[in-house]
Amino acid sequence: MREASQRLKSALVALSLANLCLIRIWVGLLGTGTSTGTGGTPPKEWFAAALLNLALLAALFWIARRWPTAVAFAAGALIAKELVLVLAGGGQRWQGQVATLVETGLRQAWLIPLGILLLAAAGWTVSWIRERKQLAWLPSFVLALSPIVPVTAGQAAWHLLAPLPLAAKQPPAKPSAMAHELAPHPFVWIVFDELDERVAFSQRPTGVKMPELDRFRNEAIVFRQAFSPANATSISIPTLLGKLLERPHLRAGVVGWYLPYCRDYALARCQAWPMNRQVNSYGPGLRGGLGRVVANQLRSLFETSLYSVFGQSLAVQAHVRTVEEMEEAAVRLVADPYLDLVFIHLPTPHPPFVGPHLTAANQDARGYLVNLALADRIFGKIRAGLTATGRWHQAHVLVTGDHGYRQAQKLGYPPEDRHVPWMWKPAGTVPPRQSSQPFETSRTAELIARLLEGDTPQSVLARYP
Repeated sequence: MREASQRLKSALVALSLANLCLIRIWVGLLGTGTSTGTGGTPPKEWFAAALLNLALLAALFWIARRWPTAVAFAAGALIAKELVLVLAGGGQRWQGQVATLVETGLRQAWLIPLGILLLAAAGWTVSWIRERKQLAWLPSFVLALSPIVPVTAGQAAWHLLAPLPLAAKQPPAKPSAMAHELAPHPFVWIVFDELDERVAFSQRPTGVKMPELDRFRNEAIVFRQAFSPANATSISIPTLLGKLLERPHLRAGVVGWYLPYCRDYALARCQAWPMNRQVNSYGPGLRGGLGRVVANQLRSLFETSLYSVFGQSLAVQAHVRTVEEMEEAAVRLVADPYLDLVFIHLPTPHPPFVGPHLTAANQDARGYLVNLALADRIFGKIRAGLTATGRWHQAHVLVTGDHGYRQAQKLGYPPEDRHVPWMWKPAGTVPPRQSSQPFETSRTAELIARLLEGDTPQSVLARYP
């Protein structure tokens, strides 16, 4: 009886320890719908994979119970890493700060001796614990946390077995008299996330080439001193748009990133992609069934959103797919001849930095320069799509950023993260010019509204000397 009780206790300890190792995955799956990045329920495969991984890790810890010290330190390090990611929201900013600290330590030659000292201290600590048996309390502590297992596993099983929700029925749209009228002068508004005026144009580093955007800049009305409403996308984009997308009878289409555009606006055409983080990057975004999700969840324990012991993290791989899909969607959207307004919010040159050929690149500040080339390439594709349909000269085309590069000081620039490009090519033949007058980009929606109401580019420009 005592032996059976001890085995049951060991099994519960192994199960509880495995459950703690999956804390980030549980928070992502059972939180407020953030796993998909859109506020929806994650796919059933994700819940099934988490339950399988719970059983797999528990079995692994059960088998390794003969080496309790090794299990305690390995699981403890893993749980600590996952807990830090949960508390930090899986954010990329603190990961970049850690990377900067490591780079500084290597450059100043203090990181290696510090690492040796820390390893020596860890070895001495392990030896001391073994001799004094200071881990005797740990199984009881982990066992005390075992009631959390039915909470997490039970919710996952409920989501797995629950029937799929029925799609909400939308009321039939009322036909519009304008629905099949060609848009004579469509407005194409492209926002490159974190596009900085200084780094991209006015004080560009040597060696960075952006031929497509340079060509466009030479054809456009350019405000060299344009400033975004804020240095955060969640504040800046809604401020830029104002009530523009809510105008009655406006035929608008959106290809968007990060924000839930399709949920917040009733649009003729809309596609939106979430930011790729660990909580939404180990499943269908990388094309795979249950087996792939199981493997990716386990792999995600050994990486963050930006960094991985396997090279390119799952989140960066998913981001690559997002960029590719958004580029294709943007080219299709600008080809629609019936839209009055096309709004395109693209996830570059914002990190992670994936390079002009969509391959892995370093994640320090220099990667931003590589992503500028990617933004230039995407703009070239959009322009080619408009040109192919004969609509380039008929369309208003505006390019700006939602905020500047927030790590620009690492490239030697003063810390100003709201200075963005603002470049507008009006429809027809309007001479290009550049202005050094300060311009708040929050006025963009007002400018576009006047053009949609029939004002000429010349009359609109008269308001902005």
